[in-house]
Amino acid sequence: MNVLGINVVYHQQSAAIAVDGEILAAAEEERFTRIKGGKEPHVDNTLAFPFAATDFVLRQAGLRFSEIDIIATSFSPELRALHAAKWRSFQPVLGGEFETPDGDRAFRELIALIPAVMAARYGAAPAWVEARFRWVPHHLCHLASAYYASPFEAAAGVVIDGIGEFESTTIADCAPDGLRVLQQVEYPNSLGFVWEILTNFLGFKGNLDEGKIMGLAAYGNPEPLRPALRELIDMDDEGRFVTRLDPRLLDHDYTPLERAFGFRHRLPYEPLAWQGRDRRHADLAAALQDITNEVFLKLARRAHALTGRRHLVIAGGVGLNCVSNGLVAEAGPFEDLYVQPASGDAGTAVGAALHLCHTEGGRRKTTVPAVATHYLGPSFDDNEIREALKEHHLDHERVDPAEMAADLLAAGQVVGWFQGPMEWGPRALGNRSLLANPTLPGIRHVINLNVKHREEFRPFCPTILAEHAANWLVATRPFCQASRAMLATYPVRREKWPEVPSILHLDGSARVQILKREDNPLFHDLIEAFRRRTGVPMVLNTSFNDREPIVCTPADACACYLKTRFEAMILGPYLVRGPKPWERDPALTAFELEARRFDSVGPS
Repeated sequence: MNVLGINVVYHQQSAAIAVDGEILAAAEEERFTRIKGGKEPHVDNTLAFPFAATDFVLRQAGLRFSEIDIIATSFSPELRALHAAKWRSFQPVLGGEFETPDGDRAFRELIALIPAVMAARYGAAPAWVEARFRWVPHHLCHLASAYYASPFEAAAGVVIDGIGEFESTTIADCAPDGLRVLQQVEYPNSLGFVWEILTNFLGFKGNLDEGKIMGLAAYGNPEPLRPALRELIDMDDEGRFVTRLDPRLLDHDYTPLERAFGFRHRLPYEPLAWQGRDRRHADLAAALQDITNEVFLKLARRAHALTGRRHLVIAGGVGLNCVSNGLVAEAGPFEDLYVQPASGDAGTAVGAALHLCHTEGGRRKTTVPAVATHYLGPSFDDNEIREALKEHHLDHERVDPAEMAADLLAAGQVVGWFQGPMEWGPRALGNRSLLANPTLPGIRHVINLNVKHREEFRPFCPTILAEHAANWLVATRPFCQASRAMLATYPVRREKWPEVPSILHLDGSARVQILKREDNPLFHDLIEAFRRRTGVPMVLNTSFNDREPIVCTPADACACYLKTRFEAMILGPYLVRGPKPWERDPALTAFELEARRFDSVGPS
């Protein structure tokens, strides 16, 4: 059975395809359109489709649209309609948006057009598409995305996000005979919305920059603002919580929060208070992270009490919080933890497809390697890579990629690393990565300033060989499955801090990818070669991009290399290094050369 899964509503549009119960391909639309996040989550964007991602997964599976047996989308208009009357009980916020009666009505009307839009795009009869179309509840898709991709035969499941149809948090029992919802928290109570609003309050972009707040938290003290956060989020020991968000906040009126916190909201161009004597912005981030840790632990304990399972799976946008995941893995009641690599809404395309494979396709859950759904995107052969290098006038030579990369990293260079299928989810896991030597104290600042052009407080993550992880990281239990996708944080052993300063966060922790050879053999070979040269079994690993989605194609990688300042790039077996084309082209005018010099060093 061929099942196409799509995520269209809200944001992070994506597509996935499952053939006989196995996900063959999945990708986010942003990787093709180069628009970060895919689209803004507004009612009038509901029909912005992931057509490029859908075309890719069909090609990858070798299928025509007419060969699809089921089309599954990760939202249920019927379930949403059950709550339609409730929107009238909330104070109106942004006119025409999701939280208003008019916006909800328009939203559901637009969702109902999804089958017709797909029929028109692929030249199919509307009745043919309607007969194959399935609406799968949003949190059920999140659960399926985590459970069916996990290596566990059975597990407790927790979903934490902004909102599905009406729910924001779900606890479920996940077993081979199906998914059973046990407890939910409903709108307007939403930990995801608290994160979105406070991300905006701190001058960043909600629904996109929450990860920055997680990084900022290590620089703050949660105590000063903990009482104010307690007024926003109140939780009992059974995993139920209440969030008290003034409706004005959704209209970007931050007066209630300014009174509660004692300072005004930050505009994006204003200084961030995160170091020195004034750390009020970092203190707020720390208080938010602290209470999120508490919510995660209480939800995990409640899920364990309700299900009695030994393992836990997590999905939903808030599930990308690797600090809380690491805490649950170490201090929670479960033996192991798996987090869907694309834990946000993008992952629901995989969940929708897998759920239908099991409910209509007669599949039963089998244990699979957790890494099976880490690399599901496009890959490119040597000819395609050479063509991109030629188009971008980049000289190149054929090399042993792992050995050459290890040489360059040991010499202190930053290396763009482009290999195999693109990663599924927001973490670079060794196929679309920028790599550096973790032993160099200043390399973090070089990458932040010259390559990523991002905030100085943001840390970088290491990828460490699994066979050496216990010698470098502190863990009281076996490292969790989530760490294989860089979705859990662990403390670095204090005696190792001087050896790897560039991957340490302020609190001595690191969000790690613990790499087994079977997960990614070539990347493992690279790090092993680096270990032979330096004695250090890890590399600094960050996503191959510059304020844009992770690079998808060789052309994307070439464009990123040309507009930033890192020294070398290895695409497949080809090494690119040396002067950029404009640095060696004699045809450039004196004005162009001076412009390049000014860009490099500033005015004399």
